[in-house]
Amino acid sequence: MNPQPKEKTAYANSKSIPPNPSAGHVSLGSALRVLLFFIPAIALGLVLFLNARQGTDAQRVAAAITEGVFALVWGIVVSGIRLAAQWERGVVLRLGKFRSVRGPGVMYIVPSSTMSGLSTCGCSRSTSQVSR
Repeated sequence: MNPQPKEKTAYANSKSIPPNPSAGHVSLGSALRVLLFFIPAIALGLVLFLNARQGTDAQRVAAAITEGVFALVWGIVVSGIRLAAQWERGVVLRLGKFRSVRGPGVMYIVPSSTMSGLSTCGCSRSTSQVSR
C-alpha cells in the first residue's frame, strides 16, 4: 500500500492558526478611539503643565485635578464612537432590545448606565438573481 501524499500548506509546520475571515469581528474603531482620546488629553496636559510650571503649588494641584477630570469625561465621551467597515452594518441594542441598524462608517452610540451595545454583522453579497 502506498499512502497518499499529504498536501503541504503554508501552515503545515507553523504553530500559528490560519486566518479565518468568518472567525469573528475585528474592531476598526479601537485605534480611532485611542487617537481621539490621547491627542486632546496630552495637548491639554501640556498646556496645563506649561501654565502651572511657574505657578504656586495650589495651581499645580488644580491643573492636575483639571486634567484628571477632563480625561475621565473625555474617555466616557470617546467610548461611544464606533466604526463599521464598508461591508458591515451595526445593530443597536438598548437593554437587549433592537433599536436601529446603522452603518457603515463612523457612528456614535450614547454611553449610558443602561446596557447598550452595537453588534456588527457582515453582509455577504448574494449572486442569485431575483426574478421579476
